[in-house]
Amino acid sequence: MGKIFGVLMFLMMSLNASDVYATFNVKAKNSADLGFSGSGIIKDIRVDIGDSVSKNQVLAVLESEDIDSNIQTAKTNIENAKITLKFAKRDYERYSKVKDLVDAYTLDKYKKAYESAQSALNQAQSSSNLQTAVKNKTVLKAPFDGVITDKLLELGDVVNSAGNKSIFKIQSASDVKLILQFDEKYWEVVKVGQKFIYRLDGSASKREGRISKIYPSANPKNHKMTAEVQTNGVMVGLFGDGKIIIK
Repeated sequence: MGKIFGVLMFLMMSLNASDVYATFNVKAKNSADLGFSGSGIIKDIRVDIGDSVSKNQVLAVLESEDIDSNIQTAKTNIENAKITLKFAKRDYERYSKVKDLVDAYTLDKYKKAYESAQSALNQAQSSSNLQTAVKNKTVLKAPFDGVITDKLLELGDVVNSAGNKSIFKIQSASDVKLILQFDEKYWEVVKVGQKFIYRLDGSASKREGRISKIYPSANPKNHKMTAEVQTNGVMVGLFGDGKIIIK
C-alpha cells in the first residue's frame, strides 16, 4: 500500500499546471457475446476457454442432418431443372425457326414449356440458396482474431435462436484500450491525439499512448469525461492512472 501511495504522490507532484490527471481501466479493444442464429442441438464444440482463435474460425456446430439432406435434394432438383430447360429451349428454338410452317397453338405450347422450365430452374436455385443460408446458421464462427474468455453451453445442449443464448464470450487477444476518466472541467482542453503518460497499478514503469477517442458527453453522476487510448500487451482488467499532456 505504501508503494502504491508513493507512486501516486509522485505522479500528482509531477503534474504540470497544464496537465490533466486521469484514472483508467483496461478493456479489450473488441469483445462480443457469440451465439447461433439458428436452432438445434450442439453436436461439436471445437474451442475452450483460453483458446486463441482466428477470424472466421469455426467454434461450434449444430446438428444439421435434415438440412444436409435438403441441400442435396435442392442440388438434384437444379440438375434436373437444367436438363429440362435444355430440351425445352431446344424444342422452342427449333419450332421458332419454322414458325411460318406451324400453327400458333403449337408454337405457343413450346414457348410456354420453355418459360416454365426456366421458372422451375429459378425456383430450384432459390430453394438451394435458402437451404444453404439455413445451413450457415448451424455454424458459429469467430468474428475477429481473439481469445475465448467464457464457454456457456456444452455438447448436446439445445439452442433456441429466439432466446439469443450466448455460447462463447470472445475478446481481442493483444489489442486493448484504456478507458480514461478525467474531470469534466477539462472538456475544452483535452483533445484527440494528446499524449497520455501512465502507470499500471502496482507498477513503477511509465508507459505512453495517445488519446484516440473522446466521448461526447460527461457522466452526470460523477461529473467525469471519458476518453480512450489504444495500446497492446496489457492485461484486460488492470487499472491505473496518469496524466494527459495538454499542449
